[in-house]
This record gives sequence, structure tokens and C-alpha cells, in this order.
Amino acid sequence: MRVTGRKHLAWRMPLLACLALVPALAMTAFASAGSNPSPTLPATLEAHTVASGLNAPVGAVWAPDGRLFIAEKQGTVKVVLPGESPTARVLVDISGHVATHVDRGLLGIATDSDFVHNGYLYLLYTYDPDQTRTESPKTARLTRVKVGAGATLAAGETVILGSKGSKACPKPGIKDDCMPSDGSSHSIGTVRSDPDGSVWVGIGDGVTPGSLSSTIMRALDPNVLSGAIIHIDRAGKGLRTHPFCPTVTDLTRSCTKVFAKGLRNPFRFTLLGNGRIAIGDVGYDTTEELDVATAGKSFGWPCREAAHPQAVYANTAACKKVSASSQTGPVYEYAHASGGAAVMAGPVLGNTWGPLAGRLVVGDYARGTAGLFDLSNPTAGVDALVTGLQSVVDMEPAPGGGIAMVEAGFTAHGVDPGRVWVLEPAGVNQRPWAKPTVATSGSTATFAANALDADSTDLTYTWDFGDGDSGTGAEPSHAYATAGVYYARVTVSDGTETGTDVVPVAAGMTAPVVTITSPAEGAQSTGGQILRFSGGATLDGAALPASATSWTLILHHGAHDHFLTSFTGRVGSVTLPTDHDADSWYDLILRATTSQGRSAYKRVSIHPVTQGLTLSTSIAGQTVGWAGKAVLGTRDTAVGLKAGLSVPTTKMVGSTRWRFRSWSDGSHAAVRTFTMPNRTVTLKATYTRG
Repeated sequence: MRVTGRKHLAWRMPLLACLALVPALAMTAFASAGSNPSPTLPATLEAHTVASGLNAPVGAVWAPDGRLFIAEKQGTVKVVLPGESPTARVLVDISGHVATHVDRGLLGIATDSDFVHNGYLYLLYTYDPDQTRTESPKTARLTRVKVGAGATLAAGETVILGSKGSKACPKPGIKDDCMPSDGSSHSIGTVRSDPDGSVWVGIGDGVTPGSLSSTIMRALDPNVLSGAIIHIDRAGKGLRTHPFCPTVTDLTRSCTKVFAKGLRNPFRFTLLGNGRIAIGDVGYDTTEELDVATAGKSFGWPCREAAHPQAVYANTAACKKVSASSQTGPVYEYAHASGGAAVMAGPVLGNTWGPLAGRLVVGDYARGTAGLFDLSNPTAGVDALVTGLQSVVDMEPAPGGGIAMVEAGFTAHGVDPGRVWVLEPAGVNQRPWAKPTVATSGSTATFAANALDADSTDLTYTWDFGDGDSGTGAEPSHAYATAGVYYARVTVSDGTETGTDVVPVAAGMTAPVVTITSPAEGAQSTGGQILRFSGGATLDGAALPASATSWTLILHHGAHDHFLTSFTGRVGSVTLPTDHDADSWYDLILRATTSQGRSAYKRVSIHPVTQGLTLSTSIAGQTVGWAGKAVLGTRDTAVGLKAGLSVPTTKMVGSTRWRFRSWSDGSHAAVRTFTMPNRTVTLKATYTRG
């Protein structure tokens, strides 16, 4: 006989790495068998789904009344009402002015600390009023809506921060209410409401990775809302006490709004109280860092990456003027490995976690891990909590003390629905966790409960097929009498506790036939190329309208993925980015959906053209800064890759001073931008004495 109740965790697992995000877009689709891999949970933990069937969820927050608000990347906010889990309703759709190209989108959401009385819900996103030239410079914006009862709004958007700049920020001025998002990555991420009513916002450098544009130095300039943690009042003004210009009383000035600087991509951060913030600052190409910020701190980007001189930018004239002693190092850092990394800071564990209470949750989007960090003992590193996470892009505190995992559903084929699920300590008995999938053939649906329960194999399964019929078993089949879209619910029980979830079913509907005519499977690409694509779909031999087809382009970068863009129609084009190397490739997906809701997709993979690039200097052992790394020797390089290339202008070797003279291709710039051509290249930096 099992005994119900909770117990505290008293275990500790080996060292693990931290976490991050590159926001990504999944396409809403019916789940298919085998499409929902699950994380690895020890018996001391359990999980349950609170929202499913979502379209690229990237953030979540609970209101005091139990409503769960979810931000979807394309600009939709959904709400799960008490008693309706895991079904989410649309609360508001602002997708008409949200930029979603690559890592842009609606990425931050927060309820006001006085939500009970004012109903404020904050939305943080990249702003795009006309949605043309999706790859061009944009701006970021913080707004709020007022939520009414249930799934209703009492008032629409009010701009709090980022009122200037419809396409790009003007030349920075000390009063410019503009948050730059020039590049398609490293823009906004998290918004938090402080118990005192003030608002915290994180924003990255807004620059395309590898760029040598002078705008990257904005991250160190407190007069620009870039590369910073911002701290404002509810109206968007600075606070009376502010660290970077303490004598300034005009609270519309940017410097009064900046709390901390020198950050590359503070995608996820959490408030620690007493004026301290834990920040997961996503690194360039070598190191991830966990920072603890207090007022006025600067963390060194772009001149430093974690505790080290940045391989490319440290050689620039601007960075040579920045004293290392004026910058603050991380409390924890770790090096990238094969497949990359992307760090983020999650919540601090509460008392329900027993001896683990007070630990900071950290993890890695690229590595699919989450672990625990002891802020009072930073040299101990990160202890493992859970592995095998799938596209988790946010971790938030859940009611009852659990950790809400926001799973974007972003996969290699880009079609899985997203979900929000809660991880928490198990009681004496671990609760079953159901993640149902379905495969259909005509009117017959074959289900799989995909239940996880580490301490029980004696599970029972009850199904409500959504048409008035029910069934049992882990993998039942059911024939629907009438064609249509149904929602089947499974409840899994171990005799003491239960877990439940819903899966949509398209029964008795003919699937469309999808064809991609261009590009062909196995096509190759170069950075900066205009990729043109065409295709279509038929249903029972008749062509579907262009409005029934949509394209998604996904960039696979090492072991993790980025949504690049999406289009509706039979044809389209996109300019491929110039900031990814030979470890990256693309999947182009064409999805067709019938008027009844049945969908199918076709995919082609596109790999980069590569050539050999050999880098060296005339000083033995001296590395070359290239594309964020210190490089020496030959490496396969993607054609069209455009990035910073640099060496020191002077170098002391023993008692001898060496001065840079030129590159072997005739360039006399020690710091330069280089674009990889479609041929092998050897570049050697020559130094002379003096």
C-alpha cells in the first residue's frame, strides 16, 4: 500500500552545466506518435502538464487567482483558466506588430505585483509595425494590457518603454526612449515586476553576432538602453535612486533607467531581493556566464566574455580603452562544448524542496539540462537536477513551489505543439506524467499515453476519446464514426495519484499531399544567399489554395535550433544569415492544412558550402581572433560567413615588442571584417620588431 504526502529531497547529483535560449518558433500541429521525447526524471521528482497544444510558447506567469498566462513567440497571449488545464484560450493577439525573425518575438511576460487590484500584464517584444524587411533593424518595446475577468481584456496596450523608433533607433541621445534591436538576436528577453511595484527588463546588445559595428559598444554605455538590465517605475521612468548618473533628476533620461551594463544577451534573469539579480548571460562562441548584478555593475561585454578577454573584440581600439578592473566577472562560467550552449537563470527554490531550498535553478537550452547553483558557495558549481529537456526556453516559479518549464515544441521538423509543465519534488509516491500522442489512419486513431512513473509499473489508463466513447490501455485504438477534429483526454493512475493531458485528433479526414519543387533535397547554400523556394499541396487530386500552405525555415546550430522565419503561400524567399559557420544547416518545411484542420508537411535539408580557412601569425603560438574564437591552423568554414577578424596591434614576447604590419592578402587593418569566399584561403598576420 502506498502512502500519500510530500517529502523533501535529500540527494545531490554530479556536476552539470548551465542553461539558455535562443527563442524559436514551432508550428501548431496535431501531435504524432513518438514526437514528444521526455526528460529523464529521478524518482525523487515528478512532473505534470498544465498547458498543451501551444504554438511556440516562450514565457509563462501565474496570476494570484490561479490563471496561467502564456506568451507565444509570434505575439499571442493565451490563458489557462482554473479548472480548464491543459486547455488554453486566446487572451490577446498582438502578432500584427511583433517581429519574429530568428530570435525576435514576444519573449517576456509578467503580472504586476499588484495584479489583484490593477490587472496589469506586461508584454516584452521586438516591435515591427509594418512587418516588411523582416531582417532589417528593429526596436524593442515593453507594453502592458489590463486583464479583465476570465479570458477578457479590460484595456488594450499601453507603451511603457520603447516608444521611439518604428524601424530602428535613431542616433542615441540621452533622452531616447528606444531599445535597439538592430540584429535578429540578442534583443529583449525577460520582464519582472518587483514587489515594490517597479519593473525590471533585460535587453541584449542587439547586434548581429560577429559584427564589428561600433554600435556593439552600446552595451557599455549607460546612456543607451542596450546590453543592460533596466529598472523603471510603472510609467517607464527611471527611479529616484539610480547608479550611473546619481545626480540627474530628469527621470526620462536613459541613464536613470539603467541598473547594470556590459551584457551580451541576458535572456533569462531572476530577482534575488535586496537589490541583487541573477543573470544568465548567453555567450558568443566560447563561454557561458552566470552573473549576480547589483546597482551600477558592468560585466565587460563586448570586451570580455565571462572572465576572459573576448577573442575578437578585445583587440579593438574601443576595448583597449576599457579597464578590466572596471568590469565585474561572473560568479560561475563554463566553456562551450560540441553543440554549443545557452545559459539562463531560473527561480530560487522554496521550502517545499527541503534541503535544496534557496538554490538557484540554472540550465542550458542547447544541452537540455537544468541544475542547481548554491549562491552562497559559487565555487561548488552546478549540481544536476534533470536532463533530456526538449526546447525548454523559460523556467518560472509555479504555485506550490514547483518549477514551470516552458517547452517551445521546437524540433528538427518544427511541427510539435508546445506545452508548459511543472517539475516538483515527488511525495512518497511519484505522480504519473502523461504526454499523449496519436497517429491516424482514416477514421481510426491509435494513441500512446507515453506515461512516466519511475516508481511504478502498475499503471492504469482511462481515455475519453472526445466523441462520447471511452477506452482503456496504454496504446488503445479507436474508430470515430464521424469525421472531425476531436480532443482525447488520457488519465493515468498508479493507484494513488493521477496524471492527465489532452491530445487533438483529426479523424476520418484525408491528409493533403505536399510537394516541394525547389530547392531539391541535398541543396547547398552560402551565407547571404537569397534562398528561393516553391511548392504546393493537393487534396484528393485538387490543388489547395496558397493560403492553405505555409513555410518554416529552421537553422540547426550544433545541437540546438533557431526558428529563422515563416511565410504563407506557395512561393517565398529569404536572405540567409551570414553569422553561422560550418556547424550549422537548415531544414525548410512546407506544411499544408485543409479546411477541416488535417495537415501534412514536407521537408528538405540544406547544408552549407564549406572551404578551408587557414589562419596564423608570424609570432609562434599567437592565435587569431575569428568569429568569436581564438583560432590557429586550418578549419572548414562556411562560405559567406561574415565576422570579425583580429590580432593584437602590438605583442610583447619576452623583452621584444612586436608590431602588426599586414595580412598576407595585403590588408593593413589588424581588426577587420572578413567574409569567407568560395575558395580555400590562407591568411597570415605579419609582425615586425619595434
